[in-house]
Amino acid sequence: MSETLNIRQALAKYKKIIQPIRGISMLPMLNEGKDAVELVAVSGRLEKYDLVLFQRKNGQLVLHRIIAVKKSYYLICGDNSTAVEKVPEESIIAVASGFYKDGKYVSCQDEDYLTYVRDRWEDFSSRKLIKKDSGNAGRDTYEADADRTRYAVRKQGRIRYLGSRVFIPYHQMCMEYPCLWKLPFLLPVFWAVRLVSALFVSNKRRKLKTELTALAPSKKNKNG
Repeated sequence: MSETLNIRQALAKYKKIIQPIRGISMLPMLNEGKDAVELVAVSGRLEKYDLVLFQRKNGQLVLHRIIAVKKSYYLICGDNSTAVEKVPEESIIAVASGFYKDGKYVSCQDEDYLTYVRDRWEDFSSRKLIKKDSGNAGRDTYEADADRTRYAVRKQGRIRYLGSRVFIPYHQMCMEYPCLWKLPFLLPVFWAVRLVSALFVSNKRRKLKTELTALAPSKKNKNG
């Protein structure tokens, strides 16, 4: 509670604050230990895709995105999450006005950023979103990857799904590799870099293994 109070006090005094990123739920846009978000106080109703800081029933502070606006609450989910939370208006502490990606400031009104958000959520429209009580939510999403993959494969087919995972849209790639904003012609090179890193970076390798397992035909299908 004291952390929440300090943030509210800081916003009242300084109008905006910079907070470092913790956790993986906003990947690939925001990386823990590298990036930070610029927060301002909430004034009026928020909009779909706004990035907000809110407090769960257990006191935990979370930075996630609004994916639906309701009469007195919001449905909120991380860009890298599957758990959707119903968050009352009064639980919202601040809204992002911008963020620092690899030291570069990006406004939340930036057209490239807004395109990234739309691409990200269109690309993840096949996610198996799970509604959770906000008091019990909070786990990260690796354990849900297999279910997500199977669901997406059923919707898209294996070949189309694999293509969408390797050749992700340009604006998403820019969030992982910011130099692409200035050097878009290197996009094919960084697709290859992304694929190679999946084989050698431990957390990406784990995710790749999970997806390949989910992609493999089941014994039931093989025998039947």
